[in-house]
Amino acid sequence: MKIRLLAFTLCLVLLATTASAAKRKGRKPGTRTVPPTSKMIVLPALPAIPQVPERPAGERITTDIGGLDLQFFNSAIESGRLVAYFGDMAKTRAESGAIKDVGSALANTQADENKQLVRLAALKGVTLSAEPPAQQEKLAAELAALAASNFDKACMDRIIAASKDSVSAYEGAVGSKDGDIKGFSEQMLPISKEKLRLAEKMTGAGAKAAKALFRTGPKPAGTPAPPAPIPPIVATPAPTVKTGTAPVLSPNAPAK
Repeated sequence: MKIRLLAFTLCLVLLATTASAAKRKGRKPGTRTVPPTSKMIVLPALPAIPQVPERPAGERITTDIGGLDLQFFNSAIESGRLVAYFGDMAKTRAESGAIKDVGSALANTQADENKQLVRLAALKGVTLSAEPPAQQEKLAAELAALAASNFDKACMDRIIAASKDSVSAYEGAVGSKDGDIKGFSEQMLPISKEKLRLAEKMTGAGAKAAKALFRTGPKPAGTPAPPAPIPPIVATPAPTVKTGTAPVLSPNAPAK
């Protein structure tokens, strides 16, 4: 009888010690925490990028876009190329496995988005520069001096800054008078916001909602379903111009 009583007392002491340790660590008894680098972290799938149709060979370029549309193209492709560049850098140099995965996902999605931007611009008679953004070299040099977690944080900060510029570009372009630019921007705006949200969660911004993005086990209750795939946009047929040459676009032309 005394032995059973002693064993029962030891069990109670052990349970109390475990609960106390869990409380000091800021979690409920019986749960376990998962570090950010754990392979159990589930990365959400990013929405598909809307596809822009190719311009048929020999078709005359007709356009009536203004200066604001030209500004959109330049701003969107510049920020998009920065996201792709730093995403690739995170994929290869990040210390955290989760940061590597996010960098890879963002870089791959952004590469397709940039391709569609170039194609849409070509449909409007605009040739976008293939040169890297002006600030890319300077920002890359700053990251070259960092390593480990310092690099991870700084690289994600660069991605967030460029992603915010992308969101701003699409927010402005949804008011375009050109149907194709307006339609593409309306589809891309929620996608660009989702990519920004993902990057911010990885740096701790908005940590209260992190479980909606990175989870273990069953999907948390109340987590919204992923957005449905976005159908490809169809270019609006433009009237045929009388001359066989493409109109000259002036960067200072007012938006119509």
